[in-house]
Amino acid sequence: MYCINKNYRNISAYVVVLLICSLIFSESNASNFVFTEESIFIKNAALENKNLYTHYIKKLKEYANSYLEDDESEDDESFLEDLFAVSGHRIAHSNKWSILAYREYDHDKTRLDVSSYTKITIMLPNTMKKKNSIIIDSTNRKNIIYSSGISAFPKSARFGYADDGIIEYEHHNKYVTVKFDIGFNLHNSTGSHRVRPTRIRASGSFDFYKVGLSNLTPWLGCKGNHIYDESFPNDSVCVSD
Repeated sequence: MYCINKNYRNISAYVVVLLICSLIFSESNASNFVFTEESIFIKNAALENKNLYTHYIKKLKEYANSYLEDDESEDDESFLEDLFAVSGHRIAHSNKWSILAYREYDHDKTRLDVSSYTKITIMLPNTMKKKNSIIIDSTNRKNIIYSSGISAFPKSARFGYADDGIIEYEHHNKYVTVKFDIGFNLHNSTGSHRVRPTRIRASGSFDFYKVGLSNLTPWLGCKGNHIYDESFPNDSVCVSD
């Protein structure tokens, strides 16, 4: 629908039409989106693929450099198939750690190609007190990973470890209240012109409800049949290697 009509000579009427059209367009757009978020706490759990991050970044830079040099040889994209921006949030059993997992999905009912996801996964030591705060520095920054992207195109995602910030938490009977303000330097998953990290901050306050590892789904933190099973909420089940 086009709202700007060049035939309007009365500027007041023109502004009124613009306002009406903007309202209609905004309400129409808003009704197309469904926003969902989940936040869970899992005791005795850790990031499964934490140590693969450095390897993935190295491969990403090699891939980008070959693109930049206009290399005519076939690029090795095999490392992209198990995309770290998504698979990096997989969760496994651990006796030393606990997990805070935040999952957000913004779904456009009319266009699947613009539906987006955000994932933040935080590892906390099992020795943590009932109420405490953690300052993020070089000793613990790799315990926190952030990813965001278009669900239908997970290779376009941005991802990275925490750089600085603070996490405050308090345990309750069935949930953990968490407040955080975290800075991230994010890498884009592909493309030579996207290798330079992007700086963002993520902040919020949430109740993370306590669940067990058996409650995980590919969307929340286990491996799915396909990487797409992990980039949006769905009914798929966890698979083993």
